[in-house]
Amino acid sequence: MDKSDFRQYAFTNFYAFYISSSQTLKDTIKKQKQLSPKQNIRYVQLIVNTESILEEIILYIDENATNWTFERISSVEKVCLILGVSELSMKLTQKEIIIAEWVKLTDTHSSKEGAKFVNGLLESINKVLQK
Repeated sequence: MDKSDFRQYAFTNFYAFYISSSQTLKDTIKKQKQLSPKQNIRYVQLIVNTESILEEIILYIDENATNWTFERISSVEKVCLILGVSELSMKLTQKEIIIAEWVKLTDTHSSKEGAKFVNGLLESINKVLQK
């Protein structure tokens, strides 16, 4: 993994939490030795923010996923969408960068079609968040 890629660590750890019934989200918040101190801060901020607004994020996804229910979305896309919406809501990075990074992670861990889906949905949700 890239030394500065806090999103990859957030994806990996949140995915493990999401598919595991035995792990708590707090278990995912541990210092990542491979990340720089600044990237560790962003990693923790993203996980903490996601935990605090998870239900709201799921509603945004469900309401904006045309012809899809949240349950029908594959787990990789769900995790990228959840973390992407969380990061968009934090407004610490330009939306173009956030969306591009989560689309890239989706493409890496899923498919081109999944990446297109995540791209379109994050764009739609971002418009709602800007209002």
